[in-house]
Parts: sequence; C-alpha cells; structure tokens
Amino acid sequence: MLKPSIMALLAGVSLLPCVSQAAGPYFGVSGTYADRSAYSDVDSAWGGKAVVGYRFAPIPIFLEASWIDTGKADIDDTGIGATLRFTGYTLGAGYFWQVTPTGSGFWLRGAYYDGDSKVAAPGYGSIKTSANGGSVGLGVQLKFNDYVGLRFEYETLFETKDFASDEDVDIASIGLVFEFPTKRSAAPARAAAPTSWQTTPMAAPATAAMPPPSPPPPAAPLKTQPRVASQTELVIPAGEVPSQGTAFSNREGDWRFVEYQGQTGWVLIRPAR
Repeated sequence: MLKPSIMALLAGVSLLPCVSQAAGPYFGVSGTYADRSAYSDVDSAWGGKAVVGYRFAPIPIFLEASWIDTGKADIDDTGIGATLRFTGYTLGAGYFWQVTPTGSGFWLRGAYYDGDSKVAAPGYGSIKTSANGGSVGLGVQLKFNDYVGLRFEYETLFETKDFASDEDVDIASIGLVFEFPTKRSAAPARAAAPTSWQTTPMAAPATAAMPPPSPPPPAAPLKTQPRVASQTELVIPAGEVPSQGTAFSNREGDWRFVEYQGQTGWVLIRPAR
C-alpha cells in the first residue's frame, strides 16, 4: 500500500502543466539510506544504487533496471555483531511527469526485485536466502542542463525475506543522473498572444479601414533546444508557416516549439531586448 506522503505528491504532480517530452537513454548513481521500520532491533544503514533506463515520447513512460545494495544494518542485542543486508536488482516501468524543457520532473515506478538477504557475524560466517517480490518508487529529478541533474527517490521493497517476518525495506536515495536525449515531442498547444508567425489579421468592423496584411515570416533556424547556441537542425525558408506548439521564454527571448517537414525543434520568435 502506498504511503500517504506518496499519494499526496501524486495528486499534486497530476495537476502540473505539460511541456515537450524528451526521449532517450539515461543512467545514474546514488547513495541510499535503507530502513526496516517494522523491526525495533535492526538499525538503518547506508548503501548504494545504480540505474539505467530509457524514456519514451510522446507517451511519457520509461523502462528502468537498477542494482541495489542496502548496506550492512546492525542487528542489536545479538552480542556477536550480526548484520542484515540485501543486494539485488529491480526491473520495472513507470510514468514521468516532465515540468521543464531540460527534463526536470516527477515519476512513479513499479518494479520486480530479486536478490539475496544475508545475515553475517564476524567469526560466525554468514547465511543468505533468495528474496524477490514487488516494489514501488516515487522520484524527483532536478536537471542542471539537458544532460546532468540530481535524482531523488523513495522506494519500498515489499516483504523482503529476512529470516524473520519478511518486512518491507524502505529506501531513500540521492545521486546524479546523466541523460542523452535523442528527440523531443511537442506538448499540447496553448493559446498565446499573436506572433510574427500568424499571417491572417483579425477582421475589422465594416466602417473601419482594413489593416495592411502582415509580412510573411522571415527565414528562421530550427534549433534542437531553446537556446541560440544550440544545434541548428534546418532553416525554415521565408514565408513558410510551420505547425506550432508550446511557447517558452528565457533570457534570450521568446521561443516557439514547431514542426516543419517532419522535424521538430525551437524557433526564436522575439529576441530579448
């Protein structure tokens, strides 16, 4: 069952606006903090995690595999320094809510996990058992640019076998993610103020003089990102009016996500003054 905090965050992110979705492979590395709250005699522990995955567009789903090591959790009151540890992998899929053009957003992921739970004690050796089942995770991604960002995730491995009552393992992780976007899909178009791409003037009252026709759009470079220094995919010839999508503004000016002859990208509509 989802924790109340996860359910509340899901309700919030479902109301966030959509932007153009990025698709492509990614990988990440994180430190983890694992806790078995159902056991009063098993301490929390620090471990690590590595992930690799692929995000799709325009349907914002992703596939992801990870390797998890929960670290050695001390078992109190044994008198022999016993520890409990889980190591294994997950395979899953999720839904990603992207909220910025660079790829920041939220996600919900379900997965299957498989690995080993091991109890060890110095001088006594160790025993281990296979542990597998289902897991769910909720995460936040904060991108610094198109390629690098911070990744936060809270996930639960349900009823992990541990030689006792097979309790859940809650894992919080934080680390870096590296993405390699290969394409972007346009977000649903929204109403915007008239721009130089709109060539049909509004009809004037019968008693008023008709305004002069708007000039045809000038030639414009189609950029892979809403930045002047980003790669130019092609140049849209003067007079051509491409299909329009999301509007976006930054320090360099006002941009529009467009599609022209099967290519998608960003066009600078109005440079910053």
